[in-house]
Amino acid sequence: MLSKRFLISWLAVFISLMAYGFIVYNFLLGDYFASNKSTDMMRPVEEQLPEWMAIGSALIAYAFVRIFDHDYKGTGIGEGIRYGLLMGVFWGSVEFIFYATMPVPLNLVFVSFVVDVGMFVTSGIVLSTVYRKVSA
Repeated sequence: MLSKRFLISWLAVFISLMAYGFIVYNFLLGDYFASNKSTDMMRPVEEQLPEWMAIGSALIAYAFVRIFDHDYKGTGIGEGIRYGLLMGVFWGSVEFIFYATMPVPLNLVFVSFVVDVGMFVTSGIVLSTVYRKVSA
């Protein structure tokens, strides 16, 4: 059974992932990503499937919280930053594999890597804060 702490943390990380993606990809770097499309690999905005983005984000949040839960030490925000940094590097490294196998511009790979790491560091901070405040 999933604890109250886990469920609240899962929801908080899910919201963090969705909000971060929305802000970065629609406002902060939306024009950059739109101008760096190199092929027809992405769906046009009007054909994208937000429900599948939400399902994917929920699964990522679940795994993110579950892994954190296994090694939680209760040391504060620093723990969340370290965890988020490690998970961000883990997740973001796939961008370099994309570069090796798809016609993606190298500058887009580096920007995407930084965005990915930032997303997971932000989520790690949210997770460590919520996890500490909610009793098991």
